[in-house]
Amino acid sequence: MTLNKCMSLILLSAVATSAVAQSSTGSIESVKKGPNAAKSWTARIDSTVYRDLLKTSEADHTSGMTNSFRFSYATDIGSFTFKTSMSKSFVDERKSNINDSSFSYSRKAARPFEGVASFGSISAGIPTSKVSRRATNLRTKLSISEGLSISDSVTRVKNLSALLILAASKNFHEYKTSLYGTSNTSYSVSSIAYLTYSFTDSFYLSLGGTYAKGWTYENNTKDLYSFSQSMGYSFSPTYNLEVGHEFGGTPLSPDGKDVEIDLFDERESSVYATLTIKI
Repeated sequence: MTLNKCMSLILLSAVATSAVAQSSTGSIESVKKGPNAAKSWTARIDSTVYRDLLKTSEADHTSGMTNSFRFSYATDIGSFTFKTSMSKSFVDERKSNINDSSFSYSRKAARPFEGVASFGSISAGIPTSKVSRRATNLRTKLSISEGLSISDSVTRVKNLSALLILAASKNFHEYKTSLYGTSNTSYSVSSIAYLTYSFTDSFYLSLGGTYAKGWTYENNTKDLYSFSQSMGYSFSPTYNLEVGHEFGGTPLSPDGKDVEIDLFDERESSVYATLTIKI
């Protein structure tokens, strides 16, 4: 993976992490029916194996594994969550690295309309990764997200639900530029949308899209987008397996003015499989 691509993925993660964390609880009805609905403490482990579509002999080939751990405590006013993760590359030195962590508060879901649930969260990032601590000199990151979960009674298509999320984050760095010589991102916004069709209570298909825009301390912009297609199966309320394909990149052409969003590019695509365990 090239340095520019790596930094782009870091930006996309920065603007979307807080919001996407909510998508796991975005299926609000299923959360209420889960085995831990009456418990104050809950835990979740997500283990993801991924690789791009390039040949293993190509220099830019990437593959690896990410394991994330989430611990939540529910109260009468909402829930508090601590999340951290580790990544391991299957190429080059095959080292394991700790990613950035976060501590967040999510308010209780409200129902402004029949078939619509609103939710939101605010989180503080903890720079536990080597990139944040040594390369970008990140001190902390504050993120906020608001979302709507829309049931099939609103979409008017049986078993088709939607998830819409808006997120924003502000980074606090010691320096305006990283050790790589690139500009650090000061703040960013993102919009995320998912459509999920449930064939049964256990089997579903999902389509997702994300568009993110970041601003450096010099007020230069970075735009990123991604599309995902996935299918999942819940073996029980505890275990879920999801496989999918994700594609994304920068929407701007080389001249930096025109928008060019490709529908597919094997150099910017990856496939993945995620096993989720809820405790």
